[in-house]
Amino acid sequence: MKVEIAGGPVTLDGKPFVDEKGEPMSFKFIVANALLGHYQDEQNLDGAEKLKRWQLAKRVHESDEVVDLTAEEIVLVKTLVAKAFVTPVCAQVWELLEGAAAPTPLRAVR
Repeated sequence: MKVEIAGGPVTLDGKPFVDEKGEPMSFKFIVANALLGHYQDEQNLDGAEKLKRWQLAKRVHESDEVVDLTAEEIVLVKTLVAKAFVTPVCAQVWELLEGAAAPTPLRAVR
């Protein structure tokens, strides 16, 4: 599945989420960092799985605005993003991976 990964998540107020340096986070940054993370429930991850995650993170990082992901890769990314990031970031990545339109800030209904 081709996934457009341009842009990045926003807060409820429409402001971009920022990294530890104060820079706006991109979807590429989020996915690559989730894939490269180290998680408490994965203490015995084997080398083959680590290599698979590294190669996928590189492919995402080196892509322009679109990356082609298999169904298995989408499941992996969704699982790891859920472990690594807060709910609003996770939800927007999941929407993106499930083919939803690019995230937009929520607006109050009157």
